[in-house]
Amino acid sequence: MVFNIEKHGNARPTGLSTGPTEPLTALRPGQRARIRKVGLDGPVGIRLRDLGFLPGTEVQLIRRAPLGDPAVYELRGAQICLRRTEAQAIHVVPLPS
Repeated sequence: MVFNIEKHGNARPTGLSTGPTEPLTALRPGQRARIRKVGLDGPVGIRLRDLGFLPGTEVQLIRRAPLGDPAVYELRGAQICLRRTEAQAIHVVPLPS
């Protein structure tokens, strides 16, 4: 991933999708999106970023549990199961089908 250094020295990934964002929970099975922002701080936010939930990363909803929570997402070649509360804090830009 290529990074641009902004005016104040903050690294920002290039090539982020533009357009309106929506929570990761809004994806339909099979739909792909690009992560724009992870809105969680603390241990959970750090763990999500460690797992690869970073701005610019492509993610796909694989399936949801029968009652809708949790859901399985694929990113960077791995499948990761997230609860709705964590997935709602991840903002994505849907990609065209």
